[in-house]
Amino acid sequence: MTNKREENKRENRKALKKFILIILAGGVFGGFLGGFGFVMEERIMDVCYWLEGMLPEIAFIALLVTAGIFHLATFIFYRQSVSLYQQWDGEEEKIAEQIDKKLGYAMWGESINTILNFFFFGMGIGKTELDIPLLVVFILNVVLVVIFQQKTVDLTKVMNPEKHGSVYDRKFLDKWMESCDEAEKMDIYHAAWSSYRVMSVAYVGAWLVTYLAHMFCGMDFFASIVVTVLWLIQSCVYCYKSIYR
Repeated sequence: MTNKREENKRENRKALKKFILIILAGGVFGGFLGGFGFVMEERIMDVCYWLEGMLPEIAFIALLVTAGIFHLATFIFYRQSVSLYQQWDGEEEKIAEQIDKKLGYAMWGESINTILNFFFFGMGIGKTELDIPLLVVFILNVVLVVIFQQKTVDLTKVMNPEKHGSVYDRKFLDKWMESCDEAEKMDIYHAAWSSYRVMSVAYVGAWLVTYLAHMFCGMDFFASIVVTVLWLIQSCVYCYKSIYR
């Protein structure tokens, strides 16, 4: 017990030096950022007003372009996966890995597409004369995302007959997890842990951005509140699940 306490003290002393340096560097950077903001306040305000006026104007075109690019990329990855599957003998691991990777890229692209779809829709709706076309493209994009995800999942289930679940089922994720083996579950847990670590840092950055936007762009505290609430949800869910497994 005594040896462990001494080891803990040594580790804490060693880590504390780096921690203090990081805090000091963060303070210096924050002071520089604040000073720079006050000096450049008028230009920063001009940029904020420009973005506020520009984003609604380009929202419809941006939504069309991004949706087209991501759907095209997804279609290409899906067709390549189908072609590889037709060549697959059911045993060759290298081909199976290539198919899984291409299907993963397809799902990744459609996830980004979904996020951008909601972003541009929120930026443009009610602010231009293109509300109806924007709404139509938004809904059509959502439908296409779901269809591509369904095609991707179905091909994965054809390759892996033990997999279950339909993307149209609200319990799809639970059924999919139940049909995964231990190695696949470990991959999912590792990805979730990596996402948690990255988002823990990203929330700090997002809070800082919203705080600076409040200081220099006249934005109210609502954005900071949203970031804080999401940050709390992630932290609380993680801690709850860690305690009550």
